[in-house]
Amino acid sequence: MASDIPADIAVLTGPILFANLINWGLFGVLTVQVHLFYLSFPKDRSLIKAVVYSTYSIEIVQTALSTVDAFRIFGAGWGDSNVLDRVGYLGIMIPCLVSVLTFLSQAFYAWRIWILRGSWWIPILVVVLSLTQLVGGLISGIQIQLLGVLSQGVTGNNLFYVPSMCLSKLYSNVMLVMLNARIEIVGGRIGVSSTTATLLRVEVSHAASLPIPVTMPRPSDTLAPPVELSTENPPKRKSLLGLDWFIIR
Repeated sequence: MASDIPADIAVLTGPILFANLINWGLFGVLTVQVHLFYLSFPKDRSLIKAVVYSTYSIEIVQTALSTVDAFRIFGAGWGDSNVLDRVGYLGIMIPCLVSVLTFLSQAFYAWRIWILRGSWWIPILVVVLSLTQLVGGLISGIQIQLLGVLSQGVTGNNLFYVPSMCLSKLYSNVMLVMLNARIEIVGGRIGVSSTTATLLRVEVSHAASLPIPVTMPRPSDTLAPPVELSTENPPKRKSLLGLDWFIIR
C-alpha cells in the first residue's frame, strides 16, 4: 500500500484540505453577512435582494459540492491514489460556479459605479470583461468534466485549489460588506459621522433630560378613561443613492 502513495502526496492533498477549510470559513462569514442584510434592509430594491440571495444560494451549492469532493478524497477514497486523479465535481464547483458568482458581483459593482458616477462606459467595460471570464469559465468547466481525469489536462499539483475555490467567497463577502456598511451603530466604540445618527443622539439625549410630569389621579378621576402616552421613535432609516441605511441604537 505504501508503494501506491505518490512521493508528492503533500502537494496533491494539502491544497485540497486547506481550500476546503478556508472555503468553509468564508462561507460562515458570508452567512452572517447575509443574515445581517436580511434583518436590516427588508425595503431594499428587489434587484439588490435578488443578487444577494442568488449569490448565497449558489455559494451553498458550491460549498456542498466541494465538501462532497473532499469526503471522496479524504473519507471514502482514503489511501487510493487513483481518487486523486478523478475530476469529481471540480469542473462544476470551480470554473463554472465561481465564474457565475464572480459575474454577479462584478455586474453589481458596475451598476453601483453607474449610480455613483452617472457615466456608462466604465460599467460597460466591467460587464464586458466579466462576461468574457464567465464564458471562459463555463467552457473550461465543461472541458474539465469531459476529461474525467486530472492527469490529462492539469499540472502535477493541486496548488490551484486554494485561490480558485475561495475566489468567489471573497467576491461575495466584499459585496455584502459594502451593502452592510450602511448599518450604523450609535453609541458604539467607533464614532458615526452620519448626520442622521448625530441627530438621533441629540434627540435621544434631549428627551432623556426632560422632566417627566407625574400626576396622581384624584378620587373623582378613577373612572376616567386612561390617558395613553406615546413617544414617537425617531426614524431608523434613511435613503442614500438608492440604498436604505439602518441605524442600531
